[in-house]
Amino acid sequence: MSRLSLIVLLFLACLKLIYSNEYHKIVIIGAGASGLAAGVRLLENDIDDFMILEAEPRIGGRVKTVNFDGANVDLGATYCDGQKGNIIYEDLQRKNLLDLLESVESAKEFYLSSRKNISKELSKEIHDDIIVDLFLAGDFQNSTESYSTEIPRRFNEVFLKKYQNDPEKLEVAKSVIHFIHYFAMGLDAALTWNDLAANTEFVEAEGHILRWKENGYKIYLDVLTKRYPNPEQELPIRNKIHLNKEVIKITMDASNNRLNIVCSDASTYEAKHVIFTPSLGVLKAKANSLFDPRLPQNKLKAIENIGYGDTGTVFLKYETKWWGNLTGFNLLWAREDLQSSKEKFPEGPTTSDGRSWITGLYNIGAIPNTNLLLVSLSGDTVPALETMDEQILKNGIYYTLNMFLGNKFDIPKNPKLLRSNWYNNPNFRGSYSYKSMKTRPEDRLHLLEPITYHGRLLIQFAGEATNRDHYSSVHGAIESGYREADRLKDFLKDNKRTYYDHLKNAISLPKKL
Repeated sequence: MSRLSLIVLLFLACLKLIYSNEYHKIVIIGAGASGLAAGVRLLENDIDDFMILEAEPRIGGRVKTVNFDGANVDLGATYCDGQKGNIIYEDLQRKNLLDLLESVESAKEFYLSSRKNISKELSKEIHDDIIVDLFLAGDFQNSTESYSTEIPRRFNEVFLKKYQNDPEKLEVAKSVIHFIHYFAMGLDAALTWNDLAANTEFVEAEGHILRWKENGYKIYLDVLTKRYPNPEQELPIRNKIHLNKEVIKITMDASNNRLNIVCSDASTYEAKHVIFTPSLGVLKAKANSLFDPRLPQNKLKAIENIGYGDTGTVFLKYETKWWGNLTGFNLLWAREDLQSSKEKFPEGPTTSDGRSWITGLYNIGAIPNTNLLLVSLSGDTVPALETMDEQILKNGIYYTLNMFLGNKFDIPKNPKLLRSNWYNNPNFRGSYSYKSMKTRPEDRLHLLEPITYHGRLLIQFAGEATNRDHYSSVHGAIESGYREADRLKDFLKDNKRTYYDHLKNAISLPKKL
């Protein structure tokens, strides 16, 4: 080999080393609802020089519809919450696709662990007066306390007096406090209701809750990307998604005004702009090591202050619908059964107050047109339940069902089981965000604030936790993706206009002769 050939080869090797990073003007990190929404909005505005890096082997993020023994079930986001002010519902309405949704008929009957009968009249009072009026529709806007303080106090003010002359009703009503305790944690994905601020900032969409029919929530991702109802009109977004790409480092290179992105498989990418959409749980775990330079202190404080936890979902498949036409069961634990729970069912994790994990089981819902039950669990044992031995989980659920319902139903012992696993997945580390006792009014503003350099957008933040009004929801995640894509679109448009203005000022055009 001649000396010249060797020099050429070395030169080419150096060029390959220098330019080995794949470059795109924009990199979106995360192909969940907010990442997909950002990509869709960019494409709709003729911005197509982007790619999406997704850590999971699938798209959807915390929208996860899977087939469980022939039926599609949602292990993550489940409902379309409200109509007016819900961007998902309004999108479906505009496209005449509301037939993808159906009404939810929730269980209003309550059952005691002691198996004592609760009349329909008392069940209605519990549901309407305590669950709905006291908790769900309660006015907590001026409260500075947690739910763990507010709910018992207000209960004592109203219902102790109401039932003071009826000890049997009073004892039943008192057990509702435990139900609300776990219902509140399940609703807001908190691991403790001592940290759950009663004064929520969430803005409810008007209307009632709807569920997705047999397709599950994943069908809306197809609607979003225009894959449904006509696949031929699908936006070219899926070929921009790279799966199994866990981002472990984002570094700003001031020498070339680019961001360097490193994945766990050692692949590297370069971009001028990044839209970061992974969960608040990921930020809580990795914010200090993920970004170089380090994130601003007010953003790190917001990440610390905003609550983020988990809620447990377990599906059970039975050979027969032993519950008949019932829509489900609400479980009220008697005080003595709470206290003896660990002694009577010692297997599995223990709650922080020394009780069995089974006391976190508060609601069981029947899935329409299937032989499936959805078991809802919450509390500080949920992370352990995700990885606990499956047979212990089955045994505990059977024990609980039999305690409450064994006098009314012949309950099979060993159904098929499918459970969620959000907390122990490092790409999520939980379900969704909530307002904790440490959350300040400005925290979500700090969380969504982009990182800039000399007026240039570098890193933007999207995802449900960055939405001040609709955090914890899929429609909130989608809104945030649109928000950041619009922010970037406007920046690029203004930047382009500024470039041409500079160009015109720099070039002296000859006058006509």
